[in-house]
Amino acid sequence: MSPSLQQLEAELAHFERLELPLFGRRESAVLVPLVEVDGSVCLLLTRRSSSLPHHAGEVSFPGGAVEAGDASSRDAALREACEEVGIAPGQCRFIGTLDDTPTVTGFRITPHVAVCDSVPDAAPRDGEVEALLLVPLDFFLDAGPGYEMGIEVGGSLHRSPVYVYRGSFIWGATARMIRDLCALVRGSFDDDGTDARLRRIARRVLAAAKVLLTTHINPDPDGLGCQVALEEMLLSIGREVAVVNHHPVPERFKELAHRSACHTQPEAVAAAAEGADLLLVVDTAEKNRIGSPARLLERFGGRVAVIDHHLSGDLGSNLSVMDSRFSSTCEIVQRLLQRIGYRMSRRCADALMTGILFDTHSFRFINNSPTPLRAAAHLLETGADATAIQDRLFARVPMGHARVLGHALARARLEFDAAFMWGHITKDELQGLGASNEDAGDVSAFFATLEGVQIGLFMREINPGQYKLSFRSRREYPIGDICQKHGGGGHANAGGATMTGTPEQILSAIRNDVAAVLARGR
Repeated sequence: MSPSLQQLEAELAHFERLELPLFGRRESAVLVPLVEVDGSVCLLLTRRSSSLPHHAGEVSFPGGAVEAGDASSRDAALREACEEVGIAPGQCRFIGTLDDTPTVTGFRITPHVAVCDSVPDAAPRDGEVEALLLVPLDFFLDAGPGYEMGIEVGGSLHRSPVYVYRGSFIWGATARMIRDLCALVRGSFDDDGTDARLRRIARRVLAAAKVLLTTHINPDPDGLGCQVALEEMLLSIGREVAVVNHHPVPERFKELAHRSACHTQPEAVAAAAEGADLLLVVDTAEKNRIGSPARLLERFGGRVAVIDHHLSGDLGSNLSVMDSRFSSTCEIVQRLLQRIGYRMSRRCADALMTGILFDTHSFRFINNSPTPLRAAAHLLETGADATAIQDRLFARVPMGHARVLGHALARARLEFDAAFMWGHITKDELQGLGASNEDAGDVSAFFATLEGVQIGLFMREINPGQYKLSFRSRREYPIGDICQKHGGGGHANAGGATMTGTPEQILSAIRNDVAAVLARGR
């Protein structure tokens, strides 16, 4: 059923809009005029004159840049509406404001929604507008998500919804504002979808004066890349940032060192948390994977936000995004930054690209989705240097890793007709090889690349009699449930767990699970 003006006013009365920083854009505003015609709510739009030097022939709401003499953006919207379509101040009543909308042409638009008594009788005097369009709101609601189009501006590709009404194309920022209005009517801003959750996180992040950033133990480029990207955005708008990780940045990933201090000692973590408004956890949603900063969770209570792409976690809340459809958490953070309207710095783009390349192993593991490829393309257009990043990540194998890999291959075992390959290394053996814990990574991934091997497992001793298990598998053989069953987590084809016992005892505990996965896959 079509919404009434009273329903729209009630929705807008309690709507908390997303107010965006300018990020170097010029402040502007539009009027979103609602007119009731024969019992139906309609939107009043304008078609720009075809003779204008900019935006000729485009369909838009009346509005423009906020000038020095305007008391507010709402006054600017009303002034422009009066000039463009002849709406006088006494003819409309403001009922609310939608989310700010950044544009590719350098503006940040604040959309002010108003109810107009009637449709203006005459075209404006300045010749900017050649026609008025009165479009029923139902048309946009019935269109659903509508079509999308890509627009390349300044070397970057931007996506926009498109609506076609009686031969007129409605796209760009205007279409995004209409889509937001439709989302408000449908209640989409309050649902459990990823975009709605990111919007809620965006509001809390932008409202915070000081943000704490943390990620999982033994941080990798996906978690670190998220932290650096978020740090870049927050520092650019004058927010205070503190990083609280259980472990420091590994030497291998030193390019992802933070500009803010990185606190790892428990007492330093506690001190850094003083005065913080929000704790933002990235690339894990598991309390036991955070390490010492997990002590802050109870202290922050409802002021904890989580962004992650793994299959499971116990930190879910109204301020969490846990979406395993993404190949990396950096992809989700990139979407968040685009929603905020942040103009990415080179450092931010490089950080996100590093996380995406690392977690997808240079696009080998992308969940058969175009999302990581689109994200990477946007980052390349922003200035990321993928060639240099891939060289650092994949073309320079540490000698310690080579020694661990040789050791692992020498003692590896094959089971289930060579479809399952596993091996292990003790702490003493790792030390004897002059290798680090980092050097013991990715062995299971190598196992899974060998001809005929469907599931690879490598176990690294972390305490006497306790092993960290790392699984990798081919697409048809998901091992995520095995990891979760034994207290771990991860993805469908890449995960881990921690178990106690000798390697043989651990294998006895999981052998039937592995056999079941192999049987189903075949």
